[in-house]
Amino acid sequence: MQRNNNDEFSQYAVQQPDEFEQYAVQPNAYQQRSSLPAAIAKAFIRVPTDIGMGILSGIKQIPSYYEEAKTEIPGLFSTFKQHPLHEFKQVGAGLTELGHNVLNIPRGVADYLSKRLELIPEEWAQKVPYQEDISEQINQLYGKPEYPGEKLIRGTVRNIPQIIGSAKLATTLNPAQLSYKNIAKNVLNTEKNVKNKYSNLYDSVFNEAREQGLGDFKVNKPVIDMKTIEKYTPENKIEGLREFFNNPTLETAQSGKGELLALKRKLEGKSTLNKAERNQYRAISNAIEDIQTKMFSGLESEINPDILSKYEKIQKGYKKEVIPYKNKAMREFKNDEISHKDLVEALAKNKKFMHQRGKYHKAIIYRQAIQPTWGKFGGLSGASLAGLTGYNLGTKKEY
Repeated sequence: MQRNNNDEFSQYAVQQPDEFEQYAVQPNAYQQRSSLPAAIAKAFIRVPTDIGMGILSGIKQIPSYYEEAKTEIPGLFSTFKQHPLHEFKQVGAGLTELGHNVLNIPRGVADYLSKRLELIPEEWAQKVPYQEDISEQINQLYGKPEYPGEKLIRGTVRNIPQIIGSAKLATTLNPAQLSYKNIAKNVLNTEKNVKNKYSNLYDSVFNEAREQGLGDFKVNKPVIDMKTIEKYTPENKIEGLREFFNNPTLETAQSGKGELLALKRKLEGKSTLNKAERNQYRAISNAIEDIQTKMFSGLESEINPDILSKYEKIQKGYKKEVIPYKNKAMREFKNDEISHKDLVEALAKNKKFMHQRGKYHKAIIYRQAIQPTWGKFGGLSGASLAGLTGYNLGTKKEY
């Protein structure tokens, strides 16, 4: 088990297929290292290229894997019946090799960063310790695979991290998942789910409030400067507020307050406010505060702090999880004014959206990060992305 043969990172530093020759590192390429800015720029090409090499290498091995599978898979069960102890020894050998590989990961990463990506000096990489080849010792302790199925079980145990990692990466970088249409679909579905989540949370706290005699607006009528609000606000922006006046319930109060909060956020987004906007802002802010106070007040106008605390906690979550979807690009897309591509690219540029919701839409990040490389290899296609999903699937150990 030579280190370089088993190294998942540095194995790409010497040879690359002809179709990627312009990005390959030749044996004498390390004599003149790139500057750090140039190395960083090249890394965006080299990393996906190397991942592609992994799948290509795996594809080349498919015929031999198929031939071995004819005996290894059926033999796995027959060997277990006839030579169970020997098969368990191969599990132990695989685990030992797995541990050996894990110990050498830091050096493998360092070699890759140094030799392939040229992001760190070679002398730094050489200082990272690694364990020398212990194949002979492992075989002496556990024995070599002798019976059908033992290569399979030993290799499977040894490559558990790669198998899991490749499966996750394949799922993440699935061409279908990275299409503009499916990314947009995912965004809309996620928005729908979080809206449903908070709709249920609001319903729960409202029902609890009613059970305790709170939210009787006939007794505790909110004080709202409707004249000022109507004077400076388009009618379609306060339809929920008008509904609240006609049918005062906790639900309509929430809807009307939501409209006022949206107006308030818009005004707060301006650098300066003129006199009319200041009057509008004051009336809106006072209305929001009084509506919320009366929502959770009893017959004697006393606020229930426990219910209010639950409501405010839901509000904070709503602001963090739902409000980010209330942006211009989402509105335009829902109105069929922009395409799937326009939506995804607009969201990728929306710093607030990506900061708050980016981790739930990683496909946007991957799509934008890999897009420059796709262009160099002929654009987005199933074939080009397939190369990015199979990193190290072709790793094969010979005994």
